[in-house]
Amino acid sequence: MELKSLNKISRHWGEDMTETTTQAEPIVGSVGALWPARYDANNDRIKGFYDKIVYTGEEFLDVLKSIQPLKSFHPTRITLRMIVKDPNIVVGDEASIQLDGKWSGHELAYIGHNEPNRCQEETEPDMKQIRREEDRIKDIADLKPFIQKNKALERLLSNSMEFEWLMKPAASADIDNLVRLYSSTFDDYTLPLDHNTISQLVNNPNNLVGVVRNATKEIISIGIAERVYAKIEAKGEPLEFKFAELSDAATFPKYAGRGLYGAIAAKLMEQLAAENFDLAYGEARACIQGVNIVCKQSGREYAGRLKKHCQLSGKREVGEKGKYENLNVWVVTHDRLQQLYGDKNE
Repeated sequence: MELKSLNKISRHWGEDMTETTTQAEPIVGSVGALWPARYDANNDRIKGFYDKIVYTGEEFLDVLKSIQPLKSFHPTRITLRMIVKDPNIVVGDEASIQLDGKWSGHELAYIGHNEPNRCQEETEPDMKQIRREEDRIKDIADLKPFIQKNKALERLLSNSMEFEWLMKPAASADIDNLVRLYSSTFDDYTLPLDHNTISQLVNNPNNLVGVVRNATKEIISIGIAERVYAKIEAKGEPLEFKFAELSDAATFPKYAGRGLYGAIAAKLMEQLAAENFDLAYGEARACIQGVNIVCKQSGREYAGRLKKHCQLSGKREVGEKGKYENLNVWVVTHDRLQQLYGDKNE
């Protein structure tokens, strides 16, 4: 069965649901819930990572039907991820990743659907004043694909800065500093920017937290690798899919443009390579060129755009409208990760 129309998502989404009591659950982190899917109130969306390989169109439609009870929250977005054997059986895929290593022959698909009231189109004057996000991706594609990790770290030392793994539990003073750091970078964020939420984020035992400190030991830049050890069912047998999202990056504005996050990202991916991860990816703000350049130059490749994916706002170089932003997906799969950051690269 081959599905060809995104309207099929809307049609199945609109079917009457059975009476089910469903609770919204707070989600701390960028990866969020795996399965079952959850309603993410902060971003007004349903989000989940399906826990079985999808082989047929019927199975794909069954996944859509399974989230019907969450309709009671009246979300304006559905965002699902699933591993598929045949990419032709899914629709609404905003991004797709061809996997390799032990997952060769499979694709990770991002399924996205927005209600019309979530999207605010740019006006004609805006269109004339800005360069579209698609054009900016074309510019980045021509850049040098990889900067050696030692080069990024050398930049820190030459500026009296140092990389550090943030220890757990993080000191209360460091948490307060991170709240200030994130608040200086974002007006609105996908997570509440308060002491309790940031503490949960950085103290999560699965999260690798890399920071850069200046000469006075103040944290001035941060990046996180949210490690996930998912069990994906393949014809009744569970297979481990190890993936990590490089997320929650921020640098104090006065230190921007010095390659700090580039150094952090290099250390994060070096560790993920050492742990033999199947996939590392980041979802970069499409309206900010610099972070997308860092993604490209760290060895990741562009895989697609998530439209009005989550609540983010701050400085924008492209005139996106509303509180939700488009995110560009940048990925490095297992074999490329080992090539760039594994032991053989030393």
